[in-house]
Amino acid sequence: MIIERLESLPLAIEIETVKGLVGVVHADVPTGMAWSDFVGSLDNPQIAEIALWGRERIIKHYREGVKGVWRICLGHTWIPSPLRLGNVLALDCTGGGDGPLAIYCVQEDKVYVDGRPTSFDAVELVTDQLQKLEQALADLSKTVHENKLIESQGLSVEAETLIKQAQSTWLPLMAEIGESQKFVNALHGVSLLTGDRKTAKFEELKARYAGTQLGNLLNRLSSF
Repeated sequence: MIIERLESLPLAIEIETVKGLVGVVHADVPTGMAWSDFVGSLDNPQIAEIALWGRERIIKHYREGVKGVWRICLGHTWIPSPLRLGNVLALDCTGGGDGPLAIYCVQEDKVYVDGRPTSFDAVELVTDQLQKLEQALADLSKTVHENKLIESQGLSVEAETLIKQAQSTWLPLMAEIGESQKFVNALHGVSLLTGDRKTAKFEELKARYAGTQLGNLLNRLSSF
């Protein structure tokens, strides 16, 4: 009876909001497929497989999003912190149950981790800042060539401000990415070892990240 009940559950959920449609899927939506096409193809075993087990979008950080829907919430693929990929929100930062819980608030369009709003929009913010900077520099170059000194001075100040804003956004993000990459590299190094040396290095890694979300994930891995 439990299996029959689980099999009757939908592969995708749609939530109507004032801002638009929010889709909820366990794992993923095929890259390049619009939401309406996805929902209409869930009886296709290959599409259903991606909905339940797909990881490609999150692992490869595809940022083009999904057309025909305002937001999509995905889980299944563990990430250190919530991530926005276009209009897709990757939310599985629990590490299978040991990490913090990420909750998306539809009304506020915000993600909360352990009750606190998260800064998962940092990548999107720095991208927007760089686009504005590129436009400001193009305008500055044009005014310089046209010998418009007053306009050039104003655009120069604007460009300098945008550079400082982008730097202040990027530096913390770069540190977070760097720490995650070091963890992945260290875990890969452990996987190449065998026997007692592998066990010792794994324990060393657990001690290094003790008390953190990554440490909780390592504790869970050690139980397998």
